[in-house]
Amino acid sequence: MTSFEDIRTTIDAARAFANRVLSVPLPCPGLVSEVWDALPTTRAALMFQPTFFDMAGNNMFFGGAERYMLDLADLLVAEGFDPILIQMSDRRPWIRHYGRLRVVGLACGADYEAFRSQIADLVPKADLAVFSPFTLNPVIASKDGAEPQGIGISHGIYWDHRQMQSAAQLDLIIRHAAACKALVSVDTSTINWFRGTNTAIAERFIYVPNYVDREQFAPVDRPPDGRLVILYPRRLYGPRGYDIVLQVAPGILERHRQVVLEFCGKGDPDDLARMRPLRDAFGDRVRLYNLPPERMHEAYRGADIVLIPTVASEGTSLSCLEAMASGKAIIATHVGGLPDLVIDGYNGLLIEPRADRLEAALERMISDATLRATCGRRARDISEAFGIEKWRERWRRVLAAEAPPFPKLRSTQRRWAILHPATNGIDFDVMRQRPQHLLRAFAQAGVLSLFQNWSRPRVASGIPLLQVLEKDDDLYPCGQVVYLYYPFHALELKRFDDATVLYDVLDDPVIHADEAAKKCHEQLLRRADIVITSSRVLHEQLLAVRPDVLLVPNGVWPEDFAGLAERPRASRAAPCVGYAGAIAEWFDFGLMREVAAALPDCEFRLAGICTRPAELQALLKACPNIHYAGLLTYDQLPKFYADIDVGIIPFVLNEITHKVSPLKMFEYLAGGAPRSGNEHGRDRRRALLTDRGPDELCKPDQGGAGATGGTSLRSARPRSGTGGKLGEPRCQGVAGTRPPDVRQRRACKGGYSLSRIMPRVTIARYLAARSEFGPRRFGITAPMPYRRRRPLLSFF
Repeated sequence: MTSFEDIRTTIDAARAFANRVLSVPLPCPGLVSEVWDALPTTRAALMFQPTFFDMAGNNMFFGGAERYMLDLADLLVAEGFDPILIQMSDRRPWIRHYGRLRVVGLACGADYEAFRSQIADLVPKADLAVFSPFTLNPVIASKDGAEPQGIGISHGIYWDHRQMQSAAQLDLIIRHAAACKALVSVDTSTINWFRGTNTAIAERFIYVPNYVDREQFAPVDRPPDGRLVILYPRRLYGPRGYDIVLQVAPGILERHRQVVLEFCGKGDPDDLARMRPLRDAFGDRVRLYNLPPERMHEAYRGADIVLIPTVASEGTSLSCLEAMASGKAIIATHVGGLPDLVIDGYNGLLIEPRADRLEAALERMISDATLRATCGRRARDISEAFGIEKWRERWRRVLAAEAPPFPKLRSTQRRWAILHPATNGIDFDVMRQRPQHLLRAFAQAGVLSLFQNWSRPRVASGIPLLQVLEKDDDLYPCGQVVYLYYPFHALELKRFDDATVLYDVLDDPVIHADEAAKKCHEQLLRRADIVITSSRVLHEQLLAVRPDVLLVPNGVWPEDFAGLAERPRASRAAPCVGYAGAIAEWFDFGLMREVAAALPDCEFRLAGICTRPAELQALLKACPNIHYAGLLTYDQLPKFYADIDVGIIPFVLNEITHKVSPLKMFEYLAGGAPRSGNEHGRDRRRALLTDRGPDELCKPDQGGAGATGGTSLRSARPRSGTGGKLGEPRCQGVAGTRPPDVRQRRACKGGYSLSRIMPRVTIARYLAARSEFGPRRFGITAPMPYRRRRPLLSFF
């Protein structure tokens, strides 16, 4: 079992590798230098492909080339490499994931030369470079005078249309191929084309046909229901035969009422729009959907006939192989590598890529059940020659010949990302709360962290491994950690069936004043793999139902608020008291009114989102020494704190506030350490936590830093300039209302550092030890120990 020390060592090695290997200039400085987490220092396999996701990093295409790279990445991991896929990006670089594969988008738009230029900087730093297709190799043979490099892949002849057949284009293709040290072709047609063009290059080609997992894609008996299902399991665009299917579909559906036509794939908006008349005309007899690669076998189970009507740019089609292994009758064109798979009239029908030929073949298949059954049975038999294990063994031989050998990685090592799905009203750059801070901590610890906004567009977080997405962006949670804290996420738990669910109990569910919220909370407690909370009171409460619940206290980034006490400010006669946080049902308007009236010489400043505007307006009208600054961004908070002498937390005392751990308290404490007169001259920050009302908050300080260790609002003196001299009897403090059982304490400066709390330790240890604790859903037989690297809270 992988230990915690193994994980720490791996993360440390990742940072060393990033600094050593990937220090090349890119459009976004510093992005790639921190992309790779948990990477060994000398095992980088960089896989280059124009697109895996779309240019924005949102939509994974679910095509054959993407499936191929996923399976190749798994093989590379098994052979000791750590693969990263590099693709093109539109406006800015980004980092995404799919399963265990990291995908990095480099900002170059659709400019292939700019993409190759950036590839050229990365290739010499990698232990293995894979170009998919081979024409991404940035070296051009006989022009650069460089040695051949990397492994190029041909997924089929993609230059079999007019736009690619100029003499200059074909010459460039040959020279890019010559620049590859080895070439893998998925079909024989590519190799034969090079044999007729340049025999020396043809000799570098290794025939590694595509593959299918025959256990995953297998025949399934379907009870007769009177329907005959024709399946098109491909990208919805012209070269894949989409256009000719749309041409023949109306006639077939009109003549054969039992036929249902299914399209399983993705397409551009324009291509999807061209299907609309067909769907309008035939209703639910025309279906459109898509499935991720790991679920693609489901599409074939209900099909009778599968169409592979490629017009151009084809290899040994994965879709065709999947249909063969599933025992389906196939109609394919004799384009690219399809004749390597289908023998006309034996295990399918092989036709010219024309609409009339497709229509005739469909009529033949629809009317002849015996032909369908015979072709399907023979297709299943032939698929054995293309089993995935044979493909893996062929690739192992390629790697053994062309790549440095490495000892195998431990099978328990894995990489993961943490995902924050869109949550009602929560955007990354509006209010920085515990979720934003935790994902920042994960990112700075080397974990890819994806924060999905609710209403705002993507923004740059300033941290390479912390990516902020839009609400409609895809998250792909399979195999990842999903961070939930909103109880109503329980209503969509099916999305996260294949993910590790981390449930953070921020508040008592009674805060929602809804019985449905309580039921959702209980459902999340049962389903979650990991449950954490920030409050000791909530932690004790949850132990009864989740004995493995972990206490992960709130904290602060001290560097974000460093030096506030030393900032120069204008002199003022009265002290300034401030509160930054939500002005909601837990805000004690009555207490604020009494305190402001009792201290007319103090200025009170409030900032934050307000859900009680009428009560706030009444408070401001009644108390001229209270001012409201509105909602501040996180970047504006340091200045707000620098301008106040005392931070307060005026919460009402109830069941909800009894169980909270306010972030603002830690932010108050982090803003520097004013001097209080004492014999040692030490800088201290003091906090008064009280269950009493305005009299307690307003009474004179009894003894400075004596027994209570606190400060009242009345004893806080205004600061001027850059701060007073040593021994001046004033201090900056924190005052708040708390339940009676919380004693008054002083907090050590820096004791609440998020960088020290390191919540990722909990998650990393859980993932490493997951098998030890049994099933993923709650059924753990022994509580998970909570290991602290150091005391999380330093009170004295």
